Amino acid sequence: MKEIIKIAVKCVENNKIAKCFEVIQEVSEQFHYSLKVRYSRFKDEFVHGNIQQDYHERLIVFLKEIERREFHQEINNQALNLCILSTTKDNIVCQKELVSQIPKHIHHNADCSKWKPFIDENSISEMIEEYKTKVDFEVTERYVEKDKITKDEKARFLKNTDKIILIVDPFALNKENLKITTAFNNDNIGACLVLVCQSISFELFAYIRTQIRATFENLHDCYIDYKEKYTHYIFPVSTKEQFFRGLSNVALIRLKISSQIQDLDKDDKIRNQSFKF
Repeated sequence: MKEIIKIAVKCVENNKIAKCFEVIQEVSEQFHYSLKVRYSRFKDEFVHGNIQQDYHERLIVFLKEIERREFHQEINNQALNLCILSTTKDNIVCQKELVSQIPKHIHHNADCSKWKPFIDENSISEMIEEYKTKVDFEVTERYVEKDKITKDEKARFLKNTDKIILIVDPFALNKENLKITTAFNNDNIGACLVLVCQSISFELFAYIRTQIRATFENLHDCYIDYKEKYTHYIFPVSTKEQFFRGLSNVALIRLKISSQIQDLDKDDKIRNQSFKF
């Protein structure tokens, strides 16, 4: 991987952009989902002739970022690593009698990254992009339905659950995803946040609660006292503000990634402040 990236960088430096993409193409399937998206954007800019003045510089920076990561399976100890279990409309897992009670707008027909957990809010991918603008640390994301965990990387993934935040769509608990949740059913994980739309019926919420409790029966609910800090399991997360706060609490208190947090009640300035729910 490293050698290929170095060749690609040389191609860009010599203004051979087409050759760069030809070289990268053979390894692009190994990229993390977020890198694949950015790679596609660079390629589209080139193909459609929408090359800006700083295109070469930005492309080289992007390639060197890939080189630093080496493989998309690696866990970044200095980043907030999100593993997202979400689904599409046709793959919803729910009791048959209750499917009609699921809000129509929350699941996309074909793209699991367009799942909308909260009423009147953007998709999960858009919210994560917004969150990135509010914090002073790197955030990486992986949508498991799009970027499945291969056999080759499974062992490494399981060893790093203490550095990963699992984001759960309660209607995405199929057999494959339940294998992942099993690895997160203990208090030694990075965190687990279950996102639930506020507008669902009481009957549907009762069903979700039963399913989630059975899935994560060994996890402690989120609380803080003078002796221990349990910030790693939050159910339900029902608003964007609570979601952002939960992520930041995990980054600050549990993973110790950063000493700063976005004050969601103020302007878009990052300032030091003490933890609070």
